[in-house]
Amino acid sequence: MKHDETNFTDERELEALLIAYDYCVLGLRGTELAEHRDLAPATIARRLRYAREKKFIREPMLNIPPERLNELYPYIWDINLMKALQSHIGKENLRHLIVVPSADDEQDADDKQKKLEENLKRVGKSAATRILNIFEEGQMKKVGVSCGRTLLGLVNEMENLITEEKKTEQTEWIPIFGDWLLTPNHKSYSLAFESAASMLAARLARAFRGDATNQLLLSTPAYIPRGFMESAETPKLADNRISMVREFMTSIPVYRTIFGASKDPEDRDPEALITQMDTIILSIGGGDNIWLGMASEQSQCMSFGPVYDEKEWATLEKEIVGDLCGTFITMNQVHEFPEGSVIAQVNDRVLGSIPSDLQKCAERARMDGTPGVIVVASGKSKAAAVACAISKRCVTELVCDSDLAEELAKIKHVDIKSNRADS
Repeated sequence: MKHDETNFTDERELEALLIAYDYCVLGLRGTELAEHRDLAPATIARRLRYAREKKFIREPMLNIPPERLNELYPYIWDINLMKALQSHIGKENLRHLIVVPSADDEQDADDKQKKLEENLKRVGKSAATRILNIFEEGQMKKVGVSCGRTLLGLVNEMENLITEEKKTEQTEWIPIFGDWLLTPNHKSYSLAFESAASMLAARLARAFRGDATNQLLLSTPAYIPRGFMESAETPKLADNRISMVREFMTSIPVYRTIFGASKDPEDRDPEALITQMDTIILSIGGGDNIWLGMASEQSQCMSFGPVYDEKEWATLEKEIVGDLCGTFITMNQVHEFPEGSVIAQVNDRVLGSIPSDLQKCAERARMDGTPGVIVVASGKSKAAAVACAISKRCVTELVCDSDLAEELAKIKHVDIKSNRADS
Protein backbone atom coordinates (compact mmCIF):
# COMPACT_ATOMS: atom_id res chain seq x y z
CA MET A 1 0.00 0.00 0.00
CA LYS A 2 1.35 3.40 -0.97
CA HIS A 3 1.87 5.84 1.89
CA ASP A 4 0.48 9.33 1.68
CA GLU A 5 3.69 11.34 1.98
CA THR A 6 1.79 14.56 2.73
CA ASN A 7 0.25 13.11 5.89
CA PHE A 8 3.13 11.87 8.00
CA THR A 9 2.77 9.88 11.20
CA ASP A 10 4.63 11.15 14.28
CA GLU A 11 7.35 8.56 13.66
CA ARG A 12 7.95 9.78 10.10
CA GLU A 13 7.94 13.40 11.15
CA LEU A 14 10.56 12.54 13.78
CA GLU A 15 12.63 10.91 11.03
CA ALA A 16 12.27 14.02 8.86
CA LEU A 17 13.37 16.30 11.72
CA LEU A 18 16.38 14.13 12.50
CA ILE A 19 17.41 13.93 8.86
CA ALA A 20 17.09 17.70 8.58
CA TYR A 21 19.40 18.02 11.58
CA ASP A 22 21.91 15.52 10.18
CA TYR A 23 21.80 17.25 6.79
CA CYS A 24 22.26 20.84 8.02
CA VAL A 25 24.26 20.50 11.27
CA LEU A 26 26.35 17.38 10.67
CA GLY A 27 26.68 17.99 6.94
CA LEU A 28 25.84 14.41 6.02
CA ARG A 29 24.86 13.67 2.43
CA GLY A 30 23.90 10.72 0.23
CA THR A 31 25.08 7.28 1.29
CA GLU A 32 26.66 8.54 4.50
CA LEU A 33 23.35 10.05 5.62
CA ALA A 34 21.45 6.88 4.71
CA GLU A 35 23.93 4.71 6.64
CA HIS A 36 23.89 7.05 9.65
CA ARG A 37 20.12 6.71 10.02
CA ASP A 38 19.96 3.13 8.68
CA LEU A 39 17.36 4.11 6.06
CA ALA A 40 17.11 3.55 2.32
CA PRO A 41 18.35 6.44 0.13
CA ALA A 42 14.85 6.78 -1.38
CA THR A 43 13.39 7.19 2.13
CA ILE A 44 16.03 9.80 2.94
CA ALA A 45 15.08 11.74 -0.21
CA ARG A 46 11.38 11.69 0.74
CA ARG A 47 12.09 12.84 4.28
CA LEU A 48 14.31 15.68 3.03
CA ARG A 49 11.57 16.78 0.63
CA TYR A 50 9.07 16.79 3.47
CA ALA A 51 11.48 18.74 5.72
CA ARG A 52 11.85 21.40 3.04
CA GLU A 53 8.08 21.59 2.51
CA LYS A 54 7.60 22.10 6.26
CA LYS A 55 10.38 24.75 6.25
CA PHE A 56 12.51 22.70 8.68
CA ILE A 57 15.30 23.37 6.18
CA ARG A 58 16.03 26.71 4.61
CA GLU A 59 19.14 25.99 2.61
CA PRO A 60 21.70 25.69 3.99
CA MET A 61 20.36 26.48 7.47
CA LEU A 62 18.38 24.41 9.95
CA ASN A 63 15.03 26.02 10.75
CA ILE A 64 13.49 23.71 13.36
CA PRO A 65 11.60 25.61 16.10
CA PRO A 66 13.46 25.49 19.47
CA GLU A 67 10.73 23.50 21.24
CA ARG A 68 10.79 20.87 18.49
CA LEU A 69 14.59 20.78 18.51
CA ASN A 70 14.56 20.04 22.25
CA GLU A 71 12.37 17.00 21.56
CA LEU A 72 15.01 15.64 19.18
CA TYR A 73 17.96 15.47 21.58
CA PRO A 74 17.40 11.85 22.66
CA TYR A 75 17.60 10.86 18.98
CA ILE A 76 20.42 13.17 17.87
CA TRP A 77 23.80 11.45 17.98
CA ASP A 78 27.23 13.02 18.47
CA ILE A 79 28.70 11.51 15.33
CA ASN A 80 32.25 12.74 15.96
CA LEU A 81 32.42 11.16 19.39
CA MET A 82 30.87 7.98 18.05
CA LYS A 83 33.28 7.70 15.13
CA ALA A 84 36.37 8.47 17.20
CA LEU A 85 35.53 6.02 20.00
CA GLN A 86 34.30 3.29 17.65
CA SER A 87 37.45 3.56 15.57
CA HIS A 88 39.70 3.40 18.64
CA ILE A 89 37.84 0.61 20.46
CA GLY A 90 37.06 -1.41 17.34
CA LYS A 91 33.78 -2.95 16.29
CA GLU A 92 35.09 -6.37 17.25
CA ASN A 93 35.08 -5.12 20.86
CA LEU A 94 32.08 -2.77 20.74
CA ARG A 95 29.70 -3.62 17.91
CA HIS A 96 27.40 -0.62 18.24
CA LEU A 97 27.72 2.75 19.97
CA ILE A 98 25.18 5.56 20.38
CA VAL A 99 26.13 8.88 22.02
CA VAL A 100 23.40 11.43 22.71
CA PRO A 101 24.32 15.03 23.62
CA SER A 102 24.24 15.79 27.34
CA ALA A 103 22.21 18.69 28.69
CA ASP A 104 24.11 21.94 29.26
CA ASP A 105 26.01 22.35 32.54
CA GLU A 106 24.36 24.47 35.20
CA GLN A 107 25.72 25.85 38.46
CA ASP A 108 23.29 25.37 41.34
CA ALA A 109 22.38 22.00 42.83
CA ASP A 110 18.78 22.04 41.61
CA ASP A 111 19.89 22.58 38.03
CA LYS A 112 22.51 19.82 38.35
CA GLN A 113 19.77 17.45 39.45
CA LYS A 114 17.65 18.57 36.50
CA LYS A 115 20.59 17.90 34.17
CA LEU A 116 20.99 14.41 35.65
CA GLU A 117 17.31 13.68 35.12
CA GLU A 118 17.35 15.13 31.59
CA ASN A 119 20.37 13.02 30.64
CA LEU A 120 18.73 9.89 32.04
CA LYS A 121 15.65 10.68 29.94
CA ARG A 122 17.67 11.29 26.77
CA VAL A 123 19.71 8.12 27.13
CA GLY A 124 16.60 6.12 28.07
CA LYS A 125 14.67 7.27 25.01
CA SER A 126 17.55 6.62 22.64
CA ALA A 127 18.20 3.17 24.16
CA ALA A 128 14.49 2.30 24.01
CA THR A 129 14.42 3.07 20.29
CA ARG A 130 17.58 1.05 19.68
CA ILE A 131 16.35 -1.97 21.66
CA LEU A 132 12.97 -1.90 19.94
CA ASN A 133 14.73 -1.91 16.57
CA ILE A 134 16.73 -4.97 17.64
CA PHE A 135 13.57 -6.60 18.95
CA GLU A 136 11.82 -6.12 15.61
CA GLU A 137 14.66 -8.03 13.92
CA GLY A 138 13.45 -11.08 15.87
CA GLN A 139 16.72 -11.88 17.64
CA MET A 140 15.66 -11.28 21.25
CA LYS A 141 14.27 -14.51 22.71
CA LYS A 142 15.75 -14.76 26.22
CA VAL A 143 16.50 -11.32 27.62
CA GLY A 144 18.22 -10.76 30.97
CA VAL A 145 17.18 -7.54 32.74
CA SER A 146 19.28 -5.86 35.41
CA CYS A 147 18.20 -3.03 37.71
CA GLY A 148 18.72 0.65 38.43
CA ARG A 149 17.44 4.13 37.77
CA THR A 150 18.80 4.25 34.21
CA LEU A 151 16.92 1.09 33.27
CA LEU A 152 13.80 2.40 35.01
CA GLY A 153 13.83 5.34 32.57
CA LEU A 154 14.43 2.94 29.69
CA VAL A 155 11.44 0.77 30.62
CA ASN A 156 9.22 3.87 30.96
CA GLU A 157 10.09 4.75 27.37
CA MET A 158 9.71 1.19 26.08
CA GLU A 159 6.15 1.06 27.40
CA ASN A 160 5.36 4.22 25.42
CA LEU A 161 6.78 2.77 22.19
CA ILE A 162 5.15 -0.67 22.18
CA THR A 163 2.13 -0.97 19.90
CA GLU A 164 -0.28 -3.88 19.60
CA GLU A 165 1.25 -5.15 16.36
CA LYS A 166 4.69 -5.33 18.00
CA LYS A 167 3.58 -7.50 20.92
CA THR A 168 4.68 -11.13 21.05
CA GLU A 169 4.77 -14.03 23.49
CA GLN A 170 8.00 -15.38 22.02
CA THR A 171 10.36 -13.39 24.25
CA GLU A 172 11.21 -14.16 27.89
CA TRP A 173 12.14 -11.25 30.15
CA ILE A 174 14.33 -12.60 32.95
CA PRO A 175 15.52 -10.69 36.05
CA ILE A 176 19.22 -11.26 36.74
CA PHE A 177 19.61 -9.22 39.92
CA GLY A 178 18.02 -9.81 43.33
CA ASP A 179 16.64 -7.34 45.86
CA TRP A 180 18.52 -4.74 47.86
CA LEU A 181 18.19 -5.41 51.58
CA LEU A 182 16.91 -2.01 52.65
CA THR A 183 14.55 -1.08 55.44
CA PRO A 184 11.44 0.97 54.52
CA ASN A 185 12.96 4.11 56.07
CA HIS A 186 16.04 3.97 53.82
CA LYS A 187 16.15 6.99 51.50
CA SER A 188 16.52 4.72 48.45
CA TYR A 189 13.85 2.19 49.44
CA SER A 190 11.12 3.33 47.03
CA LEU A 191 13.61 3.78 44.16
CA ALA A 192 15.05 0.32 44.83
CA PHE A 193 11.55 -1.15 44.64
CA GLU A 194 10.64 0.65 41.40
CA SER A 195 13.94 -0.12 39.72
CA ALA A 196 14.36 -3.73 40.90
CA ALA A 197 15.15 -6.23 38.14
CA SER A 198 12.02 -8.28 38.87
CA MET A 199 9.80 -5.20 38.62
CA LEU A 200 11.40 -4.02 35.35
CA ALA A 201 11.31 -7.49 33.77
CA ALA A 202 7.63 -7.86 34.71
CA ARG A 203 6.79 -4.48 33.20
CA LEU A 204 8.56 -5.42 29.96
CA ALA A 205 6.74 -8.75 29.88
CA ARG A 206 3.44 -6.94 30.35
CA ALA A 207 4.32 -4.39 27.65
CA PHE A 208 5.41 -6.98 25.07
CA ARG A 209 3.04 -9.83 25.93
CA GLY A 210 0.03 -7.96 27.25
CA ASP A 211 0.30 -9.57 30.68
CA ALA A 212 2.91 -10.91 33.08
CA THR A 213 1.42 -14.39 33.60
CA ASN A 214 4.08 -16.92 34.69
CA GLN A 215 6.66 -14.15 34.81
CA LEU A 216 9.79 -15.06 36.81
CA LEU A 217 10.31 -12.88 39.90
CA LEU A 218 13.73 -12.99 41.53
CA SER A 219 12.66 -12.01 45.05
CA THR A 220 15.92 -13.09 46.64
CA PRO A 221 18.78 -11.05 48.15
CA ALA A 222 21.34 -9.62 45.74
CA TYR A 223 24.17 -10.10 48.24
CA ILE A 224 25.11 -11.50 51.64
CA PRO A 225 25.70 -8.68 54.18
CA ARG A 226 29.03 -8.63 56.02
CA GLY A 227 27.12 -8.68 59.27
CA PHE A 228 25.92 -12.19 58.53
CA MET A 229 29.47 -13.41 59.24
CA GLU A 230 30.23 -11.09 62.15
CA SER A 231 29.80 -13.78 64.82
CA ALA A 232 31.88 -16.35 62.91
CA GLU A 233 34.98 -17.00 65.00
CA THR A 234 37.29 -17.95 62.12
CA PRO A 235 37.54 -17.21 58.38
CA LYS A 236 36.69 -20.86 57.74
CA LEU A 237 33.42 -20.52 59.64
CA ALA A 238 32.62 -17.35 57.67
CA ASP A 239 33.27 -19.23 54.42
CA ASN A 240 31.02 -22.03 55.60
CA ARG A 241 28.23 -19.54 56.19
CA ILE A 242 28.59 -18.18 52.67
CA SER A 243 28.48 -21.72 51.28
CA MET A 244 25.40 -22.43 53.36
CA VAL A 245 23.62 -19.38 51.94
CA ARG A 246 24.56 -20.30 48.37
CA GLU A 247 23.31 -23.85 48.89
CA PHE A 248 20.05 -22.51 50.24
CA MET A 249 19.69 -20.11 47.30
CA THR A 250 20.03 -22.91 44.75
CA SER A 251 17.11 -24.67 46.46
CA ILE A 252 14.80 -21.73 45.60
CA PRO A 253 13.04 -22.72 42.33
CA VAL A 254 13.24 -19.36 40.54
CA TYR A 255 16.86 -18.75 41.54
CA ARG A 256 17.76 -22.28 40.42
CA THR A 257 15.94 -21.81 37.10
CA ILE A 258 17.86 -18.62 36.34
CA PHE A 259 21.30 -19.41 37.78
CA GLY A 260 21.36 -23.21 37.97
CA ALA A 261 22.09 -25.78 40.65
CA SER A 262 25.82 -25.15 40.96
CA LYS A 263 26.94 -23.32 44.10
CA ASP A 264 30.01 -22.02 42.23
CA PRO A 265 28.98 -19.00 40.11
CA GLU A 266 31.94 -19.56 37.76
CA ASP A 267 30.69 -23.07 36.96
CA ARG A 268 27.15 -22.55 35.74
CA ASP A 269 24.69 -25.35 35.13
CA PRO A 270 24.18 -25.48 31.30
CA GLU A 271 20.43 -25.77 31.93
CA ALA A 272 20.41 -22.40 33.70
CA LEU A 273 18.76 -19.52 31.82
CA ILE A 274 21.78 -17.29 32.46
CA THR A 275 23.78 -19.52 30.07
CA GLN A 276 21.14 -19.28 27.33
CA MET A 277 20.44 -15.54 27.17
CA ASP A 278 20.91 -13.93 23.77
CA THR A 279 20.48 -10.44 25.25
CA ILE A 280 21.27 -8.75 28.57
CA ILE A 281 20.15 -5.18 29.22
CA LEU A 282 22.39 -3.63 31.83
CA SER A 283 23.32 -0.40 33.52
CA ILE A 284 26.66 0.09 35.24
CA GLY A 285 27.34 1.47 38.70
CA GLY A 286 29.95 4.22 38.94
CA GLY A 287 32.08 5.20 41.91
CA ASP A 288 29.12 7.03 43.43
CA ASN A 289 26.70 4.09 43.19
CA ILE A 290 24.16 2.89 45.74
CA TRP A 291 26.30 -0.04 46.86
CA LEU A 292 28.90 2.22 48.46
CA GLY A 293 26.19 4.58 49.66
CA MET A 294 24.59 1.80 51.65
CA ALA A 295 27.82 1.24 53.57
CA SER A 296 27.56 4.69 55.13
CA GLU A 297 23.94 4.04 56.16
CA GLN A 298 24.40 0.72 57.92
CA SER A 299 21.62 1.29 60.44
CA GLN A 300 19.08 1.56 57.61
CA CYS A 301 19.98 -1.80 56.04
CA MET A 302 18.19 -5.02 56.79
CA SER A 303 19.07 -7.32 59.68
CA PHE A 304 22.35 -9.24 59.96
CA GLY A 305 24.23 -5.99 60.35
CA PRO A 306 26.27 -3.84 57.95
CA VAL A 307 26.87 -4.50 54.28
CA TYR A 308 30.62 -3.89 54.76
CA ASP A 309 32.88 -3.36 57.74
CA GLU A 310 35.16 -0.31 58.07
CA LYS A 311 38.21 -2.04 56.55
CA GLU A 312 36.22 -3.17 53.52
CA TRP A 313 34.68 0.27 53.12
CA ALA A 314 38.09 1.99 53.12
CA THR A 315 39.51 -0.39 50.51
CA LEU A 316 36.49 -0.24 48.22
CA GLU A 317 36.36 3.55 48.34
CA LYS A 318 40.00 3.72 47.26
CA GLU A 319 40.27 0.94 44.67
CA ILE A 320 37.00 0.32 42.85
CA VAL A 321 35.63 2.28 39.88
CA GLY A 322 32.10 0.84 39.92
CA ASP A 323 30.17 -2.41 39.76
CA LEU A 324 28.61 -4.84 37.30
CA CYS A 325 25.42 -6.30 38.76
CA GLY A 326 26.77 -5.69 42.26
CA THR A 327 30.24 -7.14 41.62
CA PHE A 328 32.85 -4.47 42.30
CA ILE A 329 35.39 -3.84 39.55
CA THR A 330 38.65 -1.91 39.35
CA MET A 331 40.18 0.04 36.50
CA ASN A 332 41.69 -3.12 35.01
CA GLN A 333 39.78 -6.08 36.41
CA VAL A 334 36.21 -7.37 36.55
CA HIS A 335 36.82 -10.68 38.34
CA GLU A 336 39.56 -13.13 39.38
CA PHE A 337 40.89 -10.80 42.06
CA PRO A 338 43.67 -12.21 44.28
CA GLU A 339 42.31 -14.78 46.70
CA GLY A 340 41.94 -13.30 50.17
CA SER A 341 41.90 -9.69 48.92
CA VAL A 342 39.18 -7.40 50.26
CA ILE A 343 37.56 -7.02 46.83
CA ALA A 344 37.53 -10.80 46.31
CA GLN A 345 35.98 -11.33 49.74
CA VAL A 346 33.27 -8.72 49.19
CA ASN A 347 32.47 -9.96 45.68
CA ASP A 348 32.20 -13.51 46.98
CA ARG A 349 29.10 -12.38 48.84
CA VAL A 350 27.31 -11.32 45.64
CA LEU A 351 24.41 -13.57 44.67
CA GLY A 352 23.08 -13.86 41.12
CA SER A 353 24.80 -12.77 37.92
CA ILE A 354 28.53 -12.00 37.81
CA PRO A 355 30.87 -10.47 35.16
CA SER A 356 31.77 -13.84 33.62
CA ASP A 357 28.07 -14.30 32.78
CA LEU A 358 28.25 -11.04 30.83
CA GLN A 359 31.46 -12.07 29.11
CA LYS A 360 29.94 -15.36 27.99
CA CYS A 361 26.76 -13.69 26.71
CA ALA A 362 28.89 -11.18 24.77
CA GLU A 363 31.00 -14.03 23.38
CA ARG A 364 27.91 -15.91 22.20
CA ALA A 365 26.67 -12.71 20.57
CA ARG A 366 29.91 -12.26 18.64
CA MET A 367 29.73 -15.85 17.40
CA ASP A 368 25.99 -16.07 16.70
CA GLY A 369 25.12 -12.50 15.71
CA THR A 370 22.71 -12.08 18.63
CA PRO A 371 22.35 -8.74 20.47
CA GLY A 372 24.54 -9.61 23.47
CA VAL A 373 25.13 -7.23 26.38
CA ILE A 374 23.58 -3.80 25.86
CA VAL A 375 24.82 -1.25 28.40
CA VAL A 376 22.79 1.90 29.00
CA ALA A 377 24.53 4.55 31.11
CA SER A 378 24.95 8.28 31.65
CA GLY A 379 27.32 10.54 33.57
CA LYS A 380 31.10 10.84 33.57
CA SER A 381 31.36 9.06 36.96
CA LYS A 382 30.55 5.79 35.16
CA ALA A 383 33.16 6.19 32.40
CA ALA A 384 35.97 4.27 34.16
CA ALA A 385 33.65 1.33 34.89
CA VAL A 386 32.41 1.35 31.28
CA ALA A 387 36.00 1.44 30.00
CA CYS A 388 36.91 -1.59 32.09
CA ALA A 389 33.77 -3.51 31.06
CA ILE A 390 34.54 -2.87 27.37
CA SER A 391 38.21 -3.83 27.66
CA LYS A 392 37.24 -7.07 29.45
CA ARG A 393 34.73 -7.86 26.66
CA CYS A 394 31.65 -7.71 28.86
CA VAL A 395 29.82 -5.36 26.45
CA THR A 396 28.64 -5.57 22.85
CA GLU A 397 26.62 -2.33 22.63
CA LEU A 398 26.69 0.97 24.52
CA VAL A 399 24.13 3.79 24.66
CA CYS A 400 25.39 6.77 26.68
CA ASP A 401 25.46 10.56 26.93
CA SER A 402 28.30 12.77 25.70
CA ASP A 403 29.49 13.48 29.26
CA LEU A 404 30.28 9.79 29.71
CA ALA A 405 31.62 9.42 26.15
CA GLU A 406 34.00 12.38 26.50
CA GLU A 407 35.35 11.01 29.78
CA LEU A 408 35.67 7.57 28.17
CA ALA A 409 37.66 9.19 25.35
CA LYS A 410 40.07 10.68 27.92
CA ILE A 411 40.54 7.30 29.58
CA LYS A 412 41.11 5.64 26.20
CA HIS A 413 43.41 8.52 25.08
CA VAL A 414 41.25 9.35 22.08
CA ASP A 415 41.87 12.85 20.68
CA ILE A 416 38.29 14.07 20.13
CA LYS A 417 39.34 17.67 19.37
CA SER A 418 41.57 16.51 16.55
CA ASN A 419 38.83 14.26 15.21
CA ARG A 420 36.33 17.12 15.25
CA ALA A 421 38.80 19.41 13.50
CA ASP A 422 39.40 16.80 10.80
CA SER A 423 35.66 16.34 10.27
